[in-house]
Amino acid sequence: MSPGDSPPTPPRPSPAPTGSQARGRFAAAVCVGLVILAGGIAWRALRAKPETLLRQASVLAVRDPQRARGLLETAIRRAGGSYPDAERELCRIAADQGDWTTALEWFEHFAVADCPAAFLLEFGELALAARQTPPALAALDEVRQRHSPESLAALNLLLSHYLSQNQESQLLDCAWELARRQPELPALWWKLLDMLDVRQLDSQYLQALHEALRQSLPARDKAELQHRLVARL
Repeated sequence: MSPGDSPPTPPRPSPAPTGSQARGRFAAAVCVGLVILAGGIAWRALRAKPETLLRQASVLAVRDPQRARGLLETAIRRAGGSYPDAERELCRIAADQGDWTTALEWFEHFAVADCPAAFLLEFGELALAARQTPPALAALDEVRQRHSPESLAALNLLLSHYLSQNQESQLLDCAWELARRQPELPALWWKLLDMLDVRQLDSQYLQALHEALRQSLPARDKAELQHRLVARL
C-alpha cells in the first residue's frame, strides 16, 4: 500500500431478510415447485399409453365421470380410433349418468357376443331401470345364454321385468330355467310351482313336482312335494 492510499474496506454483509421477505421467497419457491410438478404431470399425461388412461378413468369414474369420459376418449384416439375396453367403459359411464344418446350409440356399435358378461349385466340393469327395454333385453339375453356366473343374475332381472310387464310365457320360461340351473335350491322349485298353480297350469305343475322330487332337496321339502303330488293324482 502506497503512502496516502486508503486501506481496503472489507465488503459489508448483506442485510438479513425481513420476515415478510423470507415468506415471499418461500412462497415463490413453492409456486415454482408446483409449476414444475404440474408440468411433469401434464407431460406424463401427454405421453400416457391408452391402457394407463383406461386405468385412470376407471378410478375416476365415480367421483369425476366427466373427466373419466375425457380420458377414455383420449385413450380411444391414441389407440388409433378403436379400443373396445375403453369404448365399453365409456358406454357404461354414459349409461350410469343417464346420457342414453351416447350410451346407445356406443352399444349399437358393439357385437354383444364379444362383450364381457359383467359389462352386459350392468348395462342391462341400467337400461331396464331407464326403460331402455330393447337394448336391455339384448344385453341380458346374451348373458343368459352363456351359462356363466352372471347368467343367474341376468335371469332374475329378466324374470322381474317379464313379471312387471305381464309377459306370461317369457316369465315362466325364466322360472323353469332358474329352477333347472340350480336344482338343489328348493326355493326356486316352490316359486315355480306357485306360479304354475296360480295360473292353473296343471300339466306343467305335475311336471315340476316330478322334476323337483328327483333333486337332492332337504327331506322336509321332499315330503311336502310328495304330499302335493299325491293330492293332485
